[in-house]
Amino acid sequence: MLEVRDISVAYGAIKALHGVSLSVAQGEIVTLIGCNGAGKSTTLRAISGLVRPGSGDIVYEGRSLRGVPPHEIVRLGLAQSPEGRGVFPNMTVSENLDLGAYARKSSEHAQIRVDREKALDLFPRLRERLKQSAGTLSGGEQQMLAMARALLARPRLLLLDEPSLGLAPQIVQLIFRIIREINAAGTTILLVEQNAHMALQVANRAYVLEVGRVVMSGDAKELARTDEVRKAYLGHG
Repeated sequence: MLEVRDISVAYGAIKALHGVSLSVAQGEIVTLIGCNGAGKSTTLRAISGLVRPGSGDIVYEGRSLRGVPPHEIVRLGLAQSPEGRGVFPNMTVSENLDLGAYARKSSEHAQIRVDREKALDLFPRLRERLKQSAGTLSGGEQQMLAMARALLARPRLLLLDEPSLGLAPQIVQLIFRIIREINAAGTTILLVEQNAHMALQVANRAYVLEVGRVVMSGDAKELARTDEVRKAYLGHG
């Protein structure tokens, strides 16, 4: 479904990614794990069209995304829930959700309503807060809103950037349960996550990034059992 082929990204003189390659097959949950500054978010931003790779290519459903603007990438069926959530604080929860569907055609009005109800069924807490401004929500609720908003774009591939960052453990459990549900309902997921323990539990396959390079990849459960991953990311000797 998605192939990232040998991409390099620089911010000015600083190289963030050095020849990163990865693939995501339809129906999978694939996770990127790594320390802060490893290049995980930059990889997602490159896929979303928010940063341009200096070299390499990104191919989604057989089509190169090179030069395709971000809003067109959303229309192709690829949406991102960004790191830091990126909700519009002065707009209501309801308005934030509406913005998730902005790239869809007006002829899809009835389907958008159905998708909105599905998103609110996944995140019932948002249903109680539709008229509240997004800035007044807790961190966990803002994360739910960011994910629900991305789902309203009706993505076939959902990019999740650090969905558990800064959240209480029970909210983290809830978010990961919902990630499984979204995937079971047919959405493919590429997950960037610092909580390697949770990410490797939920994913089919994983890539480990270190300073802008893929250093390991494979079956998520098998990677979780390797000494290198256990020591570096799971806190086990």
